[in-house]
Amino acid sequence: MRRRFWIPILLSIPITVVALAAAFCVVWLDPGPIPDEGNRWGFAILFPYAILIAFLRHFEDGNTDFFFIAPVLLQFPVYGLVLAVAILKGKLRSTIIALSVLHLLTIATILLTVKLLRPPLIEANSYRQRNPIKRSVLLVMSHKTRIMYIEDKSEGLVGPARIGRVVYSKTGKSLTYRGREFGSLKGTGFKANFAEVESGAQYWISGCKKNGLDSLYANLVEIDEDVREEYWVKIRNKPELKETSSFKCVGKYSK
Repeated sequence: MRRRFWIPILLSIPITVVALAAAFCVVWLDPGPIPDEGNRWGFAILFPYAILIAFLRHFEDGNTDFFFIAPVLLQFPVYGLVLAVAILKGKLRSTIIALSVLHLLTIATILLTVKLLRPPLIEANSYRQRNPIKRSVLLVMSHKTRIMYIEDKSEGLVGPARIGRVVYSKTGKSLTYRGREFGSLKGTGFKANFAEVESGAQYWISGCKKNGLDSLYANLVEIDEDVREEYWVKIRNKPELKETSSFKCVGKYSK
């Protein structure tokens, strides 16, 4: 009996590794609605408690927060410990059913939360400011809009660059900025990841970096008026610059 006690605990370790690999495969293989972030539904299904805690903590900065990592690493070992105790008490079958129901209910809660709290597209800007919990749902799961770096690469490695809000299609395969539609190049572009559908001009569109080093080489970056304050305050953490409409980016490779 004591040997059987350790079996689910020991098995939880390789199960955690395999589940993590599967979740990350979903992130890597499916680019998702936002470039460089990937589809997080794999984590939502395999590690629902981590995503649910992320919602409750207004999580929006990627999968690096302690309160996201800890539940991911502890979930299956805790399952294993609970099953080990169940073995000692002779209640293994009922405990497996209870854990399965709890896991599925947590996934259902996430699905319901996303459905109920997804904002109307036209209200996305004010929505982000009014309700941080709903904003977390939007950023983590649905990704309707986002402030991003947009650089025209049609004339070479350096081109006109802006910070602005892009709108994603329902499928996440394309995005719209200032009335122009962009489709993913799916890795075929040179220093570019999107192309304007109408003209075919190539662009680099990505999430804004907190240090402002979004361009590869030195460039002047303009900031759209409707996102200026949020960019400087929320992304760059420099509220004293919230009236600044442009800045000189030294570039990733110009330092």
